[in-house]
Amino acid sequence: MIVAATLTENDKGDSSQVEPLLNMVEEEIASVTADGAYDGAPTYEAVVAISSDIEVIIPPRVSAMA
Repeated sequence: MIVAATLTENDKGDSSQVEPLLNMVEEEIASVTADGAYDGAPTYEAVVAISSDIEVIIPPRVSAMA
């Protein structure tokens, strides 16, 4: 179920919208699912700032190294 959404301008990165999106959600958040553009420290930091119990489901970027 999608409970928050936004569009970004060309000069803003997608991950800059994680915190505002999370703040739109009134219910308890169990998980956050996003595409690889969100795979980075700003996203994980924004989620943990809300709760360390939120599961983050993001496929790694193509350039990710194991």
